[in-house]
Amino acid sequence: SIQFKGSKFNDVTNITLGDYLEFKYKVDRQQSKKPVSDEAIKLMKRDFHLILGKRLKDINNADIQSWRDSKVCLEVTKRKSFMIIRSLFNTLVARNYMSFNPIDKMTFKFDGKEDKTAYHSLSYSKATAYIDSLNTSDEGKFVVLAIMLTGARPVEIMRSTISQYIKKDDSSYNVHYLRKYAKSSARTVYVN
Repeated sequence: SIQFKGSKFNDVTNITLGDYLEFKYKVDRQQSKKPVSDEAIKLMKRDFHLILGKRLKDINNADIQSWRDSKVCLEVTKRKSFMIIRSLFNTLVARNYMSFNPIDKMTFKFDGKEDKTAYHSLSYSKATAYIDSLNTSDEGKFVVLAIMLTGARPVEIMRSTISQYIKKDDSSYNVHYLRKYAKSSARTVYVN
């Protein structure tokens, strides 16, 4: 095991990313509000295997951009890996090993569907039979009905107001959600 003593390790940024992940990162993060999980360390070792042998102080945006360009997967998966490696450098800054995070923020496009389509051919009799069969309060039945008709998530229904629904045309509404209650800020909902 590596001992963090002597001139070689006086500056933590002189060690490699792999050695830091293996021997020091977990200890540094234990003192923070959110300790790092073993899964996060495994993810970093797997996704950033090409720079594991690079010293921490030598890793920069070019390395991360090279990783991003070569990784073939959804942008949302890349974003997760990017956020984990960037948090490692934020920890280095918080522990005063570095004066700033050398990895700049990046934007990642959203891979998912932009629009959520609700039930287009929902018959009134089937919907009412289903709603009536629920063993819940009238308020709960209303939430289920609203989910069925709009495709919204429960928290979006319970915390929304009429001002968030903007009619686009006779068959669709643009719904704007408060960011803290929803995964997206807006989407189109189609209704019959």
